[in-house]
Amino acid sequence: MAAGWLSHAGGGEGGVAAEPCAPTTGGRWFLPDGTTEVEGNEEFVVVMNPFARQAVFSLTLLSERKEPVRQGELTDVVLKPFHSASFHLNDVVLGERTVSTLLEVEVGRVAAATLGVSGTGGIRSALGYLGQPPSTLTFPGGADSGRTELVVMSAGTEAGGERVGLAGEILGTEGAQPFAGLADASLPPGTARTFPATTSGASSIRLSVSGDDVAAVRRTYGVISDQAAIAGAEPAAAWIVLPAVAGPPSLPGLLLANPGTEPAVVTLSYLAPGPAQTVEVTVQPGTTIQAPKEFRLLAPEVGVRAEASSGTFVPASVSYSLGREGLAAFAAALGIPLPT
Repeated sequence: MAAGWLSHAGGGEGGVAAEPCAPTTGGRWFLPDGTTEVEGNEEFVVVMNPFARQAVFSLTLLSERKEPVRQGELTDVVLKPFHSASFHLNDVVLGERTVSTLLEVEVGRVAAATLGVSGTGGIRSALGYLGQPPSTLTFPGGADSGRTELVVMSAGTEAGGERVGLAGEILGTEGAQPFAGLADASLPPGTARTFPATTSGASSIRLSVSGDDVAAVRRTYGVISDQAAIAGAEPAAAWIVLPAVAGPPSLPGLLLANPGTEPAVVTLSYLAPGPAQTVEVTVQPGTTIQAPKEFRLLAPEVGVRAEASSGTFVPASVSYSLGREGLAAFAAALGIPLPT
């Protein structure tokens, strides 16, 4: 079974946010996404305690210019059983291009994600990383306005510690090219930074880091005003990809990234109650492709099973929906890997 959620903003905001659900709870979460630089952007960390005992945790905020912030109201926070709480980052660190969060639990276990609300009406959400993130991550994407930002946090706390080295490449339809903004880049412990890039069409980011306690998220922008955020993952052979459209009209997208060294031959099929049609696609090494349009349009609001007969890959649902032409809302959701 795979689970995720899709949220259509209400009130004075618009846009859609989507993400997979957390597979489990735990005691240490990395939450890279966050910015309080632009007036009207509201950033939150949302923490959930799904158990019958209270949880106690602390939040540390990391940015580009300030020392790590751990104020009294963010320390030893008590969350009641079966409750969720949101923490408004703008109230603590304002005017920073990058605000990332390290959540550490003293009692109990929790799940955590970020939520961003833009002054222009868009929303985005990204599930955090539980425990030590992998040293190499792939962020599938595309079908956006071409504006991409990679937000990276280094949560090490050792004063004067070694800087974390970063390296990256962009996997497009024609192959891989260097991520120019990451050339010779590094992060000191206890900081976070945003690296911009310009992309075109189907394009994924592959990030490699040289140290521990480093996490990243990809933030992208739709062609109208809505935003999306997506966490990275390691390649796998089988995935469930849940839909990211909030209703008709829609322009559904399914991106497949292959950061490996051999072709990935992938069969796409709909889950019930979707149609019985299947399609086979080949993702060449170091590339990203969009699933065939005629397949995606068959059932935009139904989940897809993606399974490779050879090779591995990383998929994401990246879609537009609503409005006159189906372009009003933009959302991206990472696929959910199936056990081997």
